[in-house]
Amino acid sequence: MADAPSGGGWGTFEIILGLLLAIALLSNIGNKGKIYKPLEVSDTPKETISNLDDSSNRCGLSVVAPLSLQKVSGGVRLAGSVNGCNWKPDGNTALFAQLVDKSGRPVSEFTRVESNGSDIFNTAFDTSININGNPSGVGYLILVPAKQEGKSITVRIPLTFVRN
Repeated sequence: MADAPSGGGWGTFEIILGLLLAIALLSNIGNKGKIYKPLEVSDTPKETISNLDDSSNRCGLSVVAPLSLQKVSGGVRLAGSVNGCNWKPDGNTALFAQLVDKSGRPVSEFTRVESNGSDIFNTAFDTSININGNPSGVGYLILVPAKQEGKSITVRIPLTFVRN
């Protein structure tokens, strides 16, 4: 009876199959019983982030203070001029301004910035905007034209709020 199967041994195939099943079971335990999902890659963006490059909106606006990422606390000096293009004054109003923190929450009043006088081409402004509260980190000075014609235009100047 040499052709009769032996009764108690495992063959190579059964051992390899058992190891693969054990590895699959252990990897599923490591995943806390959840089924693995393959990584889904999509070419379409889920969110659009607004571009901070607003250079096309700056046509007609010249700001000499504050400088980008300038450290501020207590208040901000806003100085410069508007000279047409997207930034046309409205009577004595050169533009509107407001400070916001990194989350977009206002940390100043919405301020009407008055002109300090004008010549044929430029309407100058120089004012101070008080900071409410005690924000920290990066925030923005938002500038809005006195006259909105067509599309809504704003300019954001990044600032660094430091605590007093």
